[in-house]
Amino acid sequence: MLIADLFVLVVGIVIYGLGCAIALALTMPFFVSLTRLRANYLPKAVSLTNVLTEGEASSAQDQSVLYSLMMRTRRATAKIGPVVDGVFPMIWRTKRLEGWRGLYQGTTIVASGVFVTYTISVLLFLGLARSLDSIPWERREPFIWEVFSDVIQAVVVLPFDVILKRTMVHPQRLNWFHPKTSMQQVLSLTEYAQPWRMFQIPGLLYAMLLRVTLVSTLSLGAQRCLLPYYEPLQPSDPSQDDFEGPTSASTKATVAGFIAYLIVTLLLQLIAVPLECIVVRLSIQRPITQQPLHIAYANNASPPRPSVESHQASVPTQELVSSKGKKAAKDIDEREEHQNGSDTEPVIHQAARSELDQDEEPSTQVAATPSSATSFPKSSEESDENATLTLHRDSSEMDEEQALPMINETVPHVQPSAPRTLSPMSEPVIALRPCDESLDEMDSFYGAAAVEPYMGAKDCFHKMIAEEGYESLYRGLPFSMGMSLIVTLGLLPGLIDMFSLFS
Repeated sequence: MLIADLFVLVVGIVIYGLGCAIALALTMPFFVSLTRLRANYLPKAVSLTNVLTEGEASSAQDQSVLYSLMMRTRRATAKIGPVVDGVFPMIWRTKRLEGWRGLYQGTTIVASGVFVTYTISVLLFLGLARSLDSIPWERREPFIWEVFSDVIQAVVVLPFDVILKRTMVHPQRLNWFHPKTSMQQVLSLTEYAQPWRMFQIPGLLYAMLLRVTLVSTLSLGAQRCLLPYYEPLQPSDPSQDDFEGPTSASTKATVAGFIAYLIVTLLLQLIAVPLECIVVRLSIQRPITQQPLHIAYANNASPPRPSVESHQASVPTQELVSSKGKKAAKDIDEREEHQNGSDTEPVIHQAARSELDQDEEPSTQVAATPSSATSFPKSSEESDENATLTLHRDSSEMDEEQALPMINETVPHVQPSAPRTLSPMSEPVIALRPCDESLDEMDSFYGAAAVEPYMGAKDCFHKMIAEEGYESLYRGLPFSMGMSLIVTLGLLPGLIDMFSLFS
């Protein structure tokens, strides 16, 4: 008998494990993409002249009223960064840039959590098997107790949820078979030494409790009021054993209530989705004293240069092309020494210094021009202008010089070093919100301006609207409504069986 029970238990565990594996294989790409979609930082574009204007309009169709309205809408909704329209486009983007492995980031954590939960449940069931017979399973727990249990569950899994979300959006491919190294990547120094500090992340616990409380209260309340058929059978009298079952009257009420419950469930997502977006933003935010996650891209990035999606990436070049070349080079040197404290000068700064040193020499130099064979001594203003043009030329030809180990006989080319843990990716999948960054780091990451960190749930709500618009609070709303619709329609088999009883 013991062997038979053990065999049944092993078979049940294997079947449950296969079911969980299939469920994770089907659902993880959607939830990873949904988390990345909500974590993607897309600030509003300030100037769109260089992005949207690609030449003058050449046809009468371009001057139409419809074209003007479309351009006005495009300018109003233009963002800086990788704009992704939904969950499925995020899946294609992740697959293109990171492959299938990127769509399953965090699967090891979820599988471990499911295994631990299932093990604890089985042990509790086996330990309390004798006392379970006295529990009246036909009765439902009180409404307040169900809401309270959901709140307790949310508090317990908060650290797990923080680690999972940071893993999903992390720019590196973490190997959770080495948990110590991965923990050091996703947690700050304080959180790694004191894990309970994750409960002190500004506004996170409050936002999560608010979401769970509102969703549980409204959902359970609507289900109990609108779906009486799904209430457990109640005895007609405490001293009797007969129960009250569904009647034709309750059947009609259940059909109308199911339609109403379906509408309430869909409308409930209008409250749940903004709170979930706030929870995601607060979960992935690192402390002020720690580097943001996306700086890992900046360490592996190429030297700053203008890009299509960034207007601020051209700021250093514009400073070098100013009319006061000597003053600009001096300011840049002071900024480099103050921020980086490095003894190595950038190549373009060395070129600027060499040109300016030549201007300070008393001897007159002859500059040959392609248009004339005769040259004349140049004044100080013309020399500064010549230095400025040289700087602009050097910055535009930097791609050709990167392939050479030496720019000239005396100035070596400093190659950007890539960390071993980073995979070679052409661009990041998403842009994370930068907090307290220097100018060079911003130039290497979509040109997003440095912003203040979120100080709480309410502060996160206002900053998301001010920086990105209301769109940032409703990302993934169609997907969430679709999932709610699928879960709610799972109640239909019960209704169909009930109709067959009274037909």
